[in-house]
Amino acid sequence: MRKIYLLLFTVCMFAGRINAQVDGTAPGRRLNNPGVTTALRIDMRSRPFRNNPVHPDFNNNTRINSPCPGPTNVPYFENFDGVTAPSVPDCITVENVNGGNTWRTVDFDFPYPSSSPNIMRLDFEPDGITPADDWFFTQGLNLTAGTSYRLTFEYRNSDGTRYIEKLEVKYGSAANAASMTSGTLFSNTNINFNLWQEGGTDFTPSVTGVYYIGFHGFSDANQAYLAVDNVKVDATPVCPPPIGVTISNITSSSATVNFTPTGSNFVIEYGLTGFIPGTGASPGIGGTVISINSTQLPYTINGLTSLDTFDVYVRQVCSGSSYGPNSTVATFSTPLVNDDAPGAITITVDAPCSGNGYTNFGATQSPAEPFASCTGTAGYNTVWYKFVAPAGGAVKVSNDFAGAGLGDSRMAVFSATNVNDYNTFTILGCDDDNGVGSSTKSIIYLAGLTPGNTYYIQVDGNNPSATQGSFCLEVSTLTSTMIAGTASCGSSQGFANLNTTYTGWISLVDNSGNLIANVKQTTGTATSVSANITVNTAAVRTDVTSGQKYLDRNFFISAAGATNATIQFFFLNSELATLQTADPSVTLANLGATRQTGSVCQADFLTANGTNSYLKQASNGSVNGVSWIQVSTPGLSNFYLHTSKAPVTLKTFLQGAYNAGLGRHKDVIAGWATILNTSALNQPYNVAPFNYSGTESVAPGFFTSSTGSTTDILDWVLLELRSSAPPAAPIATRAAFIREDGAIVDLDGVSSVSFRGIANGSYYITIRHRNHLGIRTATVQLVDGALGSNPSPPVYDFSAALTQAFKDVTITTNEAMAQNGSVFMMWAGNANTDNFVRVTSQILPPISSDAAFMLGTILGGNPNGTFSGYSVGDINMDGKVRVTSQILPPIASDAAFILSTPLGGNPNGT
Repeated sequence: MRKIYLLLFTVCMFAGRINAQVDGTAPGRRLNNPGVTTALRIDMRSRPFRNNPVHPDFNNNTRINSPCPGPTNVPYFENFDGVTAPSVPDCITVENVNGGNTWRTVDFDFPYPSSSPNIMRLDFEPDGITPADDWFFTQGLNLTAGTSYRLTFEYRNSDGTRYIEKLEVKYGSAANAASMTSGTLFSNTNINFNLWQEGGTDFTPSVTGVYYIGFHGFSDANQAYLAVDNVKVDATPVCPPPIGVTISNITSSSATVNFTPTGSNFVIEYGLTGFIPGTGASPGIGGTVISINSTQLPYTINGLTSLDTFDVYVRQVCSGSSYGPNSTVATFSTPLVNDDAPGAITITVDAPCSGNGYTNFGATQSPAEPFASCTGTAGYNTVWYKFVAPAGGAVKVSNDFAGAGLGDSRMAVFSATNVNDYNTFTILGCDDDNGVGSSTKSIIYLAGLTPGNTYYIQVDGNNPSATQGSFCLEVSTLTSTMIAGTASCGSSQGFANLNTTYTGWISLVDNSGNLIANVKQTTGTATSVSANITVNTAAVRTDVTSGQKYLDRNFFISAAGATNATIQFFFLNSELATLQTADPSVTLANLGATRQTGSVCQADFLTANGTNSYLKQASNGSVNGVSWIQVSTPGLSNFYLHTSKAPVTLKTFLQGAYNAGLGRHKDVIAGWATILNTSALNQPYNVAPFNYSGTESVAPGFFTSSTGSTTDILDWVLLELRSSAPPAAPIATRAAFIREDGAIVDLDGVSSVSFRGIANGSYYITIRHRNHLGIRTATVQLVDGALGSNPSPPVYDFSAALTQAFKDVTITTNEAMAQNGSVFMMWAGNANTDNFVRVTSQILPPISSDAAFMLGTILGGNPNGTFSGYSVGDINMDGKVRVTSQILPPIASDAAFILSTPLGGNPNGT
């Protein structure tokens, strides 16, 4: 390792300004030097000094060279340069309290030593759990009571804000921790800078004697490196320069100066690094002076230029017109304007990038700043951009352009509610290596953004040895040319090294950088994800089992360890139009996906290839010839896009139309068919209390009266699916028909009723009618619309038994269905649709009379009136509404039917 150090030092001297990182675990601890162009990195974690075979006594109080001759007088100065590292100078004592790594000299350390070649440095413990607890002590100093002395030294950490160090300085009568009782001279528990700063204080001993000054490193466990250099003790000058000039709150255009004031008035002078400061009130060449008093501290300098390095000096205004000497220089670097999100540079959507006009050179990572967390453990040199989401809410964000700058990038897109508060940032998408021009550059596709909202892009380096450089960046509206093309189980580039805790979008692209799908793992431990697609170029495909048509594009998504995920499937609008031609019931809104288990990409759907389940979409979108749907899935495998056709096969009877002699509904006569063709071509449930807005309808003349047939349509019914019992709202509702034979059929009058676009699962099924009390299945029933499902499930026959319909005993003692012999049917008489059947109004609890509703609302109060046509008051379904029977022509009374049949002759019954 010594040879390596010497070689690197030689390279450093030859090449000029080089930024090397001497640090811990990869991806490591970074030392920032914005002025350099090359980065070297040395990982020292494998070389813990507590196990150093050459210097085992580092674990003890150590004086490696000749014995100390005794105390010395001030001025005292120690720069640690008179020995060969890692030895410590004569008269410096080290006390290792924690028994691990401790103070030693280092001769190759970045940023450069405050004075070459050595510094004093304390290293972190490699076990990650042991905090620092290590002292080094100066030579004994002869100090006089009542005399003011000035202690100064320089100090820093190795990694800026990423790893925080702690240092305190005390003095006492002996070179050990227990004797450090004369006072605390300095303390900083938040050393978050890696450029040298001055520390120190003025102090006055109360007793003449020999004193030792102790430097105590006590950083928390698993931090990095703490360094000290140029320790000096002297008598305090008459007009001393300020001590401990520090720079904080550094932005691209400002920085805050603070120091320990030694008087009332001061001159601050600053300029680009290397300028020669002036004296008195006059600036040096390249310097700018500002006069302040101590009440203005800390003082903020404004008007700085970004990505520059500045030196700051402070001198005291003494009595009269004299001035003290300049302080020790304090150096700082201003970051890029967009080093943090509030300074994000605007990217205009669809504006082409030109050259490598952007850079993250000199950028830093703030403590609370998020990073592109799909990979890696922390940010390196993060910079920010922003864009306004276009109409359609779908974009491609890319820095995949030619150029030798930032060759290995990492990129992320965030939403935020407050750009000044990183706690409000949410990562939406992230990429490492989707690039095509350079496979290590980044491409992210996002859909579902809110048009007009501002989103934030973060660009960072991903290679710890070269995290900075220039690049081009572009945000484009998603178009059909960005969608992956024809392939039969063609593969994507895939995403490796995925963090298992990342839950944002990953864009899966083909080898041309075109989009296949977006995936985000919601639960699981997947560390990689990939995709395959098949794009069919022949006729629309049909599942031979279920008879359903599916999209010409299907997907295979693979991510070992993912247990739940959300996927956005992208396809061309032309592919959707082709499917809609083959299956007119398909819409973008009801399109979903059949997931088929399996670990191999299947170009076409076959029932035998796995277990099938249908996933209902959660959202969708469309822009510029591209559409997408989003689904949640319990696993990743093959996915085929279609609109599920989930059949339910039901049978029931309506009490008002039941004919006991026929054992079914009465025959549909020509008059009733005419009424239906006149007044019921559209579903009738778009009124209260049903409020169903469906558009089911049939063509004129659809309803028939066929002699000898038992399959003529009797009326419309309304079907509802619920995943749990009421009061849960229906997850799907649709209108259908009930026939003479009691079968519930689809709009063709023949097929089982199908629900489109619902997830397969177990549901309660409810049947409702205009003037009959509703019924629902006693238990949940499997409803399956996946490819490979049964197109004709067994009949659920409500008419077979009372137990087929759910009965809520907390509401009524009546059965859920009426009974006629061995046949069961829906209760008739709910003319006013309040879910009660009454012929006499009831006061407590108040229940309105259906007979009164027919008389007052339908017949206008005329007890001898007759309404002919399609009416909710037509309880016996003869095409007329009467509350009083009519002899010629004979018209039965609907009120009398309610009294005699549902109520069994009880005028007060309910």
